[in-house]
Amino acid sequence: MSELKTLKDIKLSYDYDTDCNLKEELKAEAVKWVKKWQNKSWTSNPEPAEAFIDFFNITEEDLKNG
Repeated sequence: MSELKTLKDIKLSYDYDTDCNLKEELKAEAVKWVKKWQNKSWTSNPEPAEAFIDFFNITEEDLKNG
């Protein structure tokens, strides 16, 4: 499994040409975080995962493929 990134690790750019790539990269990282939260018993609070799912419009297919 690849290491999880934070926003500091992702180059934030407002360049029109890279906007789509940035959105895809952020969603891919969000999928990793959600999968980590869902697979761990250390967290009893599902709200962070649910917030990511809602904000990034993550589907079950994204979680299976991501």
